[in-house]
Formats: sequence, C-alpha cells, structure tokens
Amino acid sequence: MMASLYTPEEREAIRKGSEARRAANKRERKARPKVARAAGQRQPRKREPAYLQWVRRLPCVACAAEGKIILGCHAAHIRYADAAAGWTSPGLQSKPDDRRTLPLCPDHHTDGPDAQHRANERAWWSARGINPPALCAALSVAFDGGSDGALIIRAFARRAVL
Repeated sequence: MMASLYTPEEREAIRKGSEARRAANKRERKARPKVARAAGQRQPRKREPAYLQWVRRLPCVACAAEGKIILGCHAAHIRYADAAAGWTSPGLQSKPDDRRTLPLCPDHHTDGPDAQHRANERAWWSARGINPPALCAALSVAFDGGSDGALIIRAFARRAVL
C-alpha cells in the first residue's frame, strides 16, 4: 500500500476548504441578479401538454378547408417565421412553442404525398387559403376561454373555401 502524500490533518483541511469554496460559490450564484436574455437570443420552447391534447381532439383544418371533417389529428407545429405575427424561426432541429400548432390529420401532416412536411410550409398553407398565425391565435383564445375549437376551425375553413 502506498503512503498518502498528505497527513490526515492536511486531508481534513483540504476537504473543509473544498466544502467552503462550494458553499461560497453557491451563495454567489444565488446573489447574482437575473439578467434578461439579449434580443435575438434563443428562448426555451414553451411546452403545454394540455393545449396539445386539446388541439389533437379538433378536426383537421386542411380537411375542413376541403369540405371534409376528419378527427384523430396530430398537433402540427408551424415552423415558418412570420414577422407580422411576431413569429421567429425556431431554428434547425427545434420546434416552436406549443401554441403555434394546428390540427392536421396524419395524411396532411406527415404521411400523404401532399403533406405539410413534404412542401414549403408557407406555400402549403397559402395554397389552402389558411392563415396559420391568425388561426393559432384564435385557437389559443378559445382554449383559454374554454370555448369549442371546432367552431373556430369551421369558421376559418369557410373563409378558405370562399
């Protein structure tokens, strides 16, 4: 067995010094003022599982624009940036906040040949006559107020058809 480089008293002093430094660092971190993030710096995604669950129970907005009612939807996140709505791009490999979702059936979201994920997203929504920022805002208000989101989907679908 190899002899220790430090005596038991020295080892105890080192241990106490390390504990004191950790405690001092912890106090210092707590005392630091919280700094607001700089403009343009990525903010963490706002997750709302209850909202996503509510959106998934609504009819597909793309099917409604085509005059059909299809249930069993995905909550499709709208990724494109829209300056007028104050939406920024979430960046690569990340999703936007959960309030930027619309109900889409699997065919319109990911599976079908004309799915949202297979095309330019802005052009895809525009071809259906749907304004995602306005619809997302209306659904968000309906959710917060306890209203029926299906009525909002029908109203936007009628505008898209006209």
